[in-house]
Amino acid sequence: MIAMTSRSTPSPVPDRATYGFVSYLLCYILFGIFLIWTYIPRTYLEGIGLTYWPSKFTAVSIPPFLCVLFLVYNILYEGLIFINTAPFQSLDTISDSEKEKFDYLPRDAINPIEDISIINVNMTLYRSY
Repeated sequence: MIAMTSRSTPSPVPDRATYGFVSYLLCYILFGIFLIWTYIPRTYLEGIGLTYWPSKFTAVSIPPFLCVLFLVYNILYEGLIFINTAPFQSLDTISDSEKEKFDYLPRDAINPIEDISIINVNMTLYRSY
């Protein structure tokens, strides 16, 4: 009997597809509730029995807060990548004959930093101009 190995594919498994669809619906429902809360006056909402709602200032302040949070997150994440990247002179960036081959990369792509050949390192560091 041949054992079948699992391959990772871009198509989601049924559980992931279900969670994704529920998340998709939940986002639209919550956005609809947000719009109703934002645009309908408080007196109408209290008239149908909905008495506790946050202040309308929250409706104005949440979208800019989320935009700034998104920008700050991206800046901090990029900074964290720069902090954790080995310097160009580090021995960790030198590879040997046992390195992983990246044949799937396009011809004009930049090589991953952990797979720079020692020849390119020496040419960059010690080439006289």
